[in-house]
Amino acid sequence: MKRRFERLRLRWQLTLTHLAVIGLTLVSLVAAIALVGLLWFARNDPTSRQPAIEARALAFAVSDRLDQPELLSRQLTALLYAVQSRDPRIGGGGFAGGPAAFFTNWAAVDYALFVQTDGTIAASSDPERFPAGSRFDPGWSGWPDLLARAASGERDPGRLNAERSPVPLGVSPVVRGGSVRAVAVVGRVPTIRPGPVRIVAGALAFFGIASFVLLLLASVFALAISGIAGYLLARRLARRLESLARVADALASGDLGQRATVGPPDEIGQLGDRFNAMAAQLESTVGALAAEKSRTEAALATKQQLVANVSHELRTPLASIRAHLETILGDDRLEAAEQQRYLAIIDRETKELSRLIGDLFDLSRAEARALPLDLKPMPLGEAIRVATERLSAIARRERKVTLVADEGDALIVEADFDRVVQVLDNLLRNALRHTPEGGLVQVSVGLAGGEALVTVADTGAGIDESELPHVFERFYRGDPARNRSTGGAGLGLAIVRELVEAMGGKVSASSQPGEGSRFSFTLPLIGAATAQSVPR
Repeated sequence: MKRRFERLRLRWQLTLTHLAVIGLTLVSLVAAIALVGLLWFARNDPTSRQPAIEARALAFAVSDRLDQPELLSRQLTALLYAVQSRDPRIGGGGFAGGPAAFFTNWAAVDYALFVQTDGTIAASSDPERFPAGSRFDPGWSGWPDLLARAASGERDPGRLNAERSPVPLGVSPVVRGGSVRAVAVVGRVPTIRPGPVRIVAGALAFFGIASFVLLLLASVFALAISGIAGYLLARRLARRLESLARVADALASGDLGQRATVGPPDEIGQLGDRFNAMAAQLESTVGALAAEKSRTEAALATKQQLVANVSHELRTPLASIRAHLETILGDDRLEAAEQQRYLAIIDRETKELSRLIGDLFDLSRAEARALPLDLKPMPLGEAIRVATERLSAIARRERKVTLVADEGDALIVEADFDRVVQVLDNLLRNALRHTPEGGLVQVSVGLAGGEALVTVADTGAGIDESELPHVFERFYRGDPARNRSTGGAGLGLAIVRELVEAMGGKVSASSQPGEGSRFSFTLPLIGAATAQSVPR
């Protein structure tokens, strides 16, 4: 039941709660009015009221006038007549007010008498039936005993009623100066019942007054219950909203992983769902912005490093060229052989400068995906042969290194022939640069996952494991194996990576210090050649 209530919309929870309180209040109000009405009618039913109560009221009304004997025969009779006619007032400063003036059940009274303690009638509301001076005899054997109890000063109405007399009869002593002066007697009409009109009128009058009073009480009750119910419901809702506020504060402070507890699927639950979706989107957006910021900062740092490295790399050959030119131009005594040596150095530095500028140009176009490529089926073995033949003489003459090429099967790959030769040239030059005299550089071909795999291995000093992730970065030179003393600007491997990835392949490197290095790249494989070569 609780779960079903919590699944309702918030507006219905509030509405049903207050309707329940109002309904409970109305039911309680109707029950209270009915109960009070029943008690009131039971208390004021003329057929059930003890006649001794009316007798006591009459006795009290005349008790302070008994010192005036002349009133007993005339004004007491007038008083009783007025009582019988439901107007218990006498002019001339006589009896007025007191309990008898507010007596209400006169329609049920048959007669009212004052009798002496010996039973003689002193005054009567109906002199024709009960004349003064005669003895009162209600025709009931218990009358003498009832009169004796009243004459003895008995005041308990329950003991002064005639329960078995022909008519309901009640008496009460009239006491003055500590002694009983007379006895008030009231006789009821035995079968009198209020008429329908009187019942309805009395009920309506009572219901109006009782409703007003009970509505005031019920309003206080309803306000209290409604306030308590509203407070409990508001506290429950406030706790859920406070939970959302705490999560919002956490998000504002930078803790983007916080999420709200959703709870029942009402309006606040839906708000929690949307809040969590917003928080997730915010976390994703902020993460993307942070990553973009990191990339931008890295790109800016790389750009600054690139400018610094390019400046450094260009400064070295330019400084060498300038120094040798100044020597040649400034010294007329240089011999021809010495001048030729200086010019050879200038030529070498100029070629190095040209190569460096070409590498930078190729690298920038490759990174911008603007490098022109002529991708078509080509024989991988022929590209390996061209690259190794170009560097074999240099390896033997300058580096004293043996270069071995295993062209393997005549594999056909989809690539740009000239760019594949450039990749192999860069890898071979890098291997020759870091292989000591008497070492070995080997090119091998294989298959890996449906692609052609080319590996260039050397027997150099190797690369530390911590440096391997950075060897394909531009201008990167590790220490000590890849330091400045071995030459190179640190662009060759970066160009290799960009060219291979542009042709749909991947690059990798593995090494153990002191055991040499292995640089590999893959290219999309088409098949095996059926002839010695495929025209380019």
